[in-house]
Parts: sequence; structure tokens; C-alpha cells
Amino acid sequence: MQRVASRLDAMAGTAQVRVVDTVRPGESVIRADVAHDSVDGVLDELERLGVPAADNSMARIERVGQVAGRKADTSLVWADVVGVARTNARLVGRYLAFMVVAGVVGCYGVIDRNPMLSVGAMAVSPDLLPIAAIAVGLMGRDLKLARRALLTLVVGLAVAGSFAGMLAIETQASAGVGVAISVTTIPAAA
Repeated sequence: MQRVASRLDAMAGTAQVRVVDTVRPGESVIRADVAHDSVDGVLDELERLGVPAADNSMARIERVGQVAGRKADTSLVWADVVGVARTNARLVGRYLAFMVVAGVVGCYGVIDRNPMLSVGAMAVSPDLLPIAAIAVGLMGRDLKLARRALLTLVVGLAVAGSFAGMLAIETQASAGVGVAISVTTIPAAA
């Protein structure tokens, strides 16, 4: 632990690195303040030092004002982007519920030939989230993330399409292609 803490303390963008004893005897935790633009480098160094990724925990702390003459940093951190992508790649009930709503709203937009409902379906549909997660997975060469996000997208579109398809059949509409477009697959993919 001392070797890891010493290495982190020597890195640019880290401060207040300390080893903290835990309640269990013989175990400790390293705590450090890491600048936003240094997080990726710190994570890479921890991996190089053999620290398992599951043992890393990060919390973002927003500071009010500037810190000791440093200009406020507004850059994105890849770790944050990947974290959000992992969240958006999960297949959760809320995602499926919004996809169903988007499918139904889009179907009525096609049946009634109402462009406002079609736009409403695009606004409600959360399919851009797994599409963005696929892109992050591909850019970061994280194929597991990309596959999970693709599965989430396919299941979501299948659920939205089957609800919209059933509604179209029940109301004798014949514009199934319009329904697929109205649940924002094409605009989000573009």
C-alpha cells in the first residue's frame, strides 16, 4: 500500500495522498485528491501497479469557486464518459417503459398523420443512450460494453416495435415503416 501511495503522490495532478487504516487489522485504504484531467493517468497507473479495478472507487467533488489560483477545470474525463456509458448500457425497466411509450406515441403519430406526435416519440425515446454507449465502447475498445449496449438497444427497439405493431394492427394502420422511424432509430443513429 505504501508503494502505491508513494507512486500516486509523485504523479502530477494528485494531492493529499494518504494511507488510512481500516477497522480490520492489517488492512488499509489509500485516499487521494485527483484533478479531473489526471484521472485517466491515475487509473492507468493503478492498473499497472496491479490494483484490481474492483478495488478502485471514485467520487466527484465539485468545488465552489477556484482552488488556490488554479483555473476551474471543465474538461471531460474519459472515466466519467465510460461510467455514464456503462449506466446507459444496462437493460432496466425504466428504459423499456420509455421505449414502449415512444412506440405507442409514434404509432398514433403515424396513424393520425400527426408530425407533432412523431416528434414527441423521438423526444420520449431513450434509444440514443445505448447508441452513445455503443460508440464509447467501440472508441474505448471495450467490446463487452459495446455488446451489452447493443443488446439493450435491440431489446428496447423490439419492445417498442412490438407494442407499436400491435397498436397498428388493432387500428388497421398500414404504416409500419413510419412507426419504426418515429421511435427515433434513424435520427439517433445519424
